[in-house]
Amino acid sequence: MSILHPISATPSAPRKGDVVFIHGLGGDAFATWRHGADDSTSWPHWLAKDFSDIGVWSLGYAASSTRWARWLGHFSSKWRTHGFTMPLPDRAGEVLNLMVQQKLGERPLMFICHSLGGLLAKQILRTSSDSIDPSRRAVFERTRAVQFLATPHTGAELASWVDAFRRVCRSTVAIEDLRQHDPHLRDLYNWYRSHSAPRIATATYFEMKPVAGVTIVVNATSAHPGVGADPVGSDEDHISIAKPKSTSAQVCETARSLIRDHILKGPS
Repeated sequence: MSILHPISATPSAPRKGDVVFIHGLGGDAFATWRHGADDSTSWPHWLAKDFSDIGVWSLGYAASSTRWARWLGHFSSKWRTHGFTMPLPDRAGEVLNLMVQQKLGERPLMFICHSLGGLLAKQILRTSSDSIDPSRRAVFERTRAVQFLATPHTGAELASWVDAFRRVCRSTVAIEDLRQHDPHLRDLYNWYRSHSAPRIATATYFEMKPVAGVTIVVNATSAHPGVGADPVGSDEDHISIAKPKSTSAQVCETARSLIRDHILKGPS
């Protein structure tokens, strides 16, 4: 089950717009975005303090890379989602329904996404765009900006490798959704490229360091969403790129600019 955690918003709170953080494969609604142990090191919380008139939310959802982790759920309810996931279109439909319940789409909207979270955001927008329900379609129509962090728009080499050994790793459908040259990813890539500009401002960052000195998960080519300015290389790895250590980090400054220029100043 997906949960939209309000960092600085409640459904009834007056606000001028909303920002939704979406974590990636194996991520967490809170730990993905902070470099330390508490909320003082979390940039969703930093943005909430910077913009008191903006609702900041963090999406939590099951996105495990391997089914082996399911055994953990037998020991504690906090691990009940470990080892589970959902195909991208189904997850998008579930999250879109949750967003409508929380009144997201009634105001200008922005997504900040890490890795698989960027693919989920694009699928949410596509599902919204195709909907005949005005409240569901409003999520697409009110989205003004998307910031991608190491999102594999055309697939990731690591996912392809794991998929090749899926009988041993027992990879989930989330890993399979990330295979390089996957037809679904290619179709989603083409859709976002055709439907985002000029209505949605797009900013993109990609990793320049390998994880644990072993591999770069998302390279510059795969990180390009096909629209917006060229992706910017970051002196981080696939994990740390979503955990800025300073409020003045480039990804934070970009997020602030997108909020000021497209959420607060943009058309409603």
